[in-house]
Amino acid sequence: MKKIFILFLAGLIIFFGFITKGTAQQQTYEEQRDRQKLEQEKLELQQEQQQLEQQRLYQQQLAQQQQINQQQLAQQQLYQQELAQQAEVVIEPDMYLFGGDYDGGRYVHNYSHRGFESRGAAHFGGERRGRR
Repeated sequence: MKKIFILFLAGLIIFFGFITKGTAQQQTYEEQRDRQKLEQEKLELQQEQQQLEQQRLYQQQLAQQQQINQQQLAQQQLYQQELAQQAEVVIEPDMYLFGGDYDGGRYVHNYSHRGFESRGAAHFGGERRGRR
């Protein structure tokens, strides 16, 4: 009977060994699964932080570009004001020397005749004015 009792105890030890081994393996598997979950959540958090950082940088760039645009607009307005202050009205001459509607015809003849009379009066003391 002693042998049967020893065999029975050995069987119980082996049986409990398998049960505890299975339980230990189950716990190890659950721990690994929990670790993987934690690592996955950690990676997701890092990705969200990177996205938030990228959005923040993009918003900073937009703000800087808007500031540059406002400065350029202000400079353009100042330049336009300066141009408006410097603007002058330019009156065109009545007669052109070359080209235009006055090139030839009676206008040029009248102009040169007046020049002839004024030169004659200046150089000859006005004597030739009446002779013509």
